[in-house]
Amino acid sequence: MDENLKHFVNGIQTVVVIAAVSLGIIPLVQSIFDRRQSGPFRFIFNEPTGSAQWIIPVAVIVIAAVIVIAVEELPKRARP
Repeated sequence: MDENLKHFVNGIQTVVVIAAVSLGIIPLVQSIFDRRQSGPFRFIFNEPTGSAQWIIPVAVIVIAAVIVIAVEELPKRARP
């Protein structure tokens, strides 16, 4: 595998995981404990109420997982 592609994949995965933690996992845990969501979450999604405060973080986590898995497949498809 090309080293540059490997570093590129690791970089994308790192950014996606950081986004998933700050926009998905932390706000979901805060919703479970009935606390106000974190600043980055409120900045992007405003103040969701009702079921949206659960659905949005779960959707962010699922989308991030799909992206990480898809990017993991890039080096396998790039082989000649």
